[in-house]
Amino acid sequence: MGSSRVVLASLSVGVGLLLQAGSASAACVPELLHPKRGSVRVNSPVFAWSGGPGCASYRVWFSPSGDFGGDSWVTASQVRDTLRLREETWDAHQASDWADGVSWKVEGLSVDGSIGYSDTWRFRMDPDLDDDGASQDAGGDCDDFDPDVRPGAAEVCDGLDDDCDGVPDDGCTGLGYGALIITEVMRDPTFVADAAGEWFEVYNATSTTVDLLGLNVTDLDTDGFVVGSSVPVAPGGFAVLGVNGDPGMNGWVAIDYQYSSFTLANGADEIVLTTSAGELVDDVAWDAGVEFPDPSGASMTLDPSLYDPAANSLGSSWCAAVSYYNEDDQGTPGSGNDSCWP
Repeated sequence: MGSSRVVLASLSVGVGLLLQAGSASAACVPELLHPKRGSVRVNSPVFAWSGGPGCASYRVWFSPSGDFGGDSWVTASQVRDTLRLREETWDAHQASDWADGVSWKVEGLSVDGSIGYSDTWRFRMDPDLDDDGASQDAGGDCDDFDPDVRPGAAEVCDGLDDDCDGVPDDGCTGLGYGALIITEVMRDPTFVADAAGEWFEVYNATSTTVDLLGLNVTDLDTDGFVVGSSVPVAPGGFAVLGVNGDPGMNGWVAIDYQYSSFTLANGADEIVLTTSAGELVDDVAWDAGVEFPDPSGASMTLDPSLYDPAANSLGSSWCAAVSYYNEDDQGTPGSGNDSCWP
């Protein structure tokens, strides 16, 4: 069994003292001290008791049953009045039949050879299965198999309740750098005017559906807009954002979101994607044909092997599209790009 932390919620159950042969005055009768009532979080469980001057050595008993019948486990004799179990040793004894609780007691051997027993205390095991410092009972871990999901974790836009507050994606910090990749830019169509036919494409590089609602799109000057409606993009899918949402007027392009107050210059320009919190998601800054391609009637297309936020910043990663989407213009809006190295 893998390593895990254990929460001990102890419950004291007195069962009286069981004394074997030997005088009462010489008997070693340990008194349990820890863990007490309440919840104690430990990596390696520590058990403590008091034995007194008449005690020579101790053994500690554990069992899922209060009478220590059946599946019991007893430690070797020791002189000290504490027992610290290594985490891996403790984990090895978390059998399924211990899940409802474990009883423990201490056996004391007196100096005259007689044996006495402490009361029996019972605790409930609550293992931290994913070793994230929280468990289902203590700390309210809502997914004890995912160390990134726990109370106090940062909420990210992944469809999960990362901070275990009962609300998935509540106050999430944004998409994160590279979650969306700018993969294609049509800045100079010829079938229709630029003002009717400009568009660009983004790719969802995550493993979950991403909604573009609230995404900021700007350049480095004064152009910009905020995506004002829900635009879900499936994992590995594309979304096309364009200046005109009418395919009959924009060159037969299916637009997922129509924007305004944003133009794509035929010379040098930029597209910058940020979250509502101002976190950078992706950006592309192209020049006027020095390193980036400078096509007319074709989109600038990112090679499909380079869907990466660092690679798409390099002009050498881009080329002019070759597939036609109308009788004049070339590009692949909403689908995988043409290869730059066929």
